[in-house]
Amino acid sequence: MNSTFPGEHFLGDDFDTDLILTFLTELQLLEQAVVRAGFTKPGRIRGTTQPDWVRFVRHIERRFRPSCSVELQEAVNYLLRDPNKLALRRKRLQSSLPGETASAHSDIIWLSELVQETGNKLTHGIPFLKKGDVDSAQIMAALMVVEAFSYCDPTIERLLTHLQ
Repeated sequence: MNSTFPGEHFLGDDFDTDLILTFLTELQLLEQAVVRAGFTKPGRIRGTTQPDWVRFVRHIERRFRPSCSVELQEAVNYLLRDPNKLALRRKRLQSSLPGETASAHSDIIWLSELVQETGNKLTHGIPFLKKGDVDSAQIMAALMVVEAFSYCDPTIERLLTHLQ
């Protein structure tokens, strides 16, 4: 399987390469487990599937307990309270229609979007990122959320054991 990650030589000395690679690896493993557990939606290319994050996080919502550790609670707060992301979230909430279950209405779905966004930024944007564009605290917070999501469902947890 070819990775879309451009490689460490693009990162230079300015980035925390180990943290980035750990996050991207854990995110990819979780996405594989989510797909294998049946949380899928059609992919962009005909005949392919991709993880259905919304269905997955709705499924684990009752078991996701950020308050189980101070570190996880801080990570969740860091991601959900980012001023730039809060402004985007407010804008999406204002433009949503009454009764619409937009992702911005749900903390856990919004959290999953922020995790995915972090992964996409790193996977597709490394060659274009500057030191100021990479927030190690955001990557660490996203990694902690990915790890917590991984233990919220026994099927996902079992699949991850076999993927690693």
